[in-house]
Amino acid sequence: MTIRNYLGELRFLFSYYPDVAPMDFDSEMVLQYLLYVTKTLGCGRSKCCMAAQSISFFFRHVLKKPYVIPTLIYPRRVQTLPAVMSAEEILKVIESVDNIKHRVMLMLLYSTGIRLSELSFLRITDIDSKSMRVNVKLGKGAKDRYTILSGQVLLELRAYSRAVQADRISL
Repeated sequence: MTIRNYLGELRFLFSYYPDVAPMDFDSEMVLQYLLYVTKTLGCGRSKCCMAAQSISFFFRHVLKKPYVIPTLIYPRRVQTLPAVMSAEEILKVIESVDNIKHRVMLMLLYSTGIRLSELSFLRITDIDSKSMRVNVKLGKGAKDRYTILSGQVLLELRAYSRAVQADRISL
């Protein structure tokens, strides 16, 4: 956060207490203001954090007083699980794709759990049909890992390989 952001947030604190000199602020007044921002104004976590950090900066660097940010007033981040498609819905999506290349890509993404960027770097040599696994190279965090390969996806991959080779021969 920049000094400009800190000053912008402090402006709201000073306007909340118009009759109080900036040097006369104490922790209890700040707590009351942060509760006002959270409860009355209904501001979210990021706004509350920004206000608290600005006040902390003011206390430490201007007033030269220690200040501990009261984390109890921050609304916790809501962590919800993403909506997941049922097996029937996934099957409908895969079956609706006519292009074999796109169908195989969807099946690989769904069955192996690899990311789209990992799929784009996947090579035929990364697929081990004997061990039924896929070698994902330079995945998230530039780490290599293995993931499982389903038998159905292997069959589709082989059908795609045959189709590609047949296209090359007919050209």
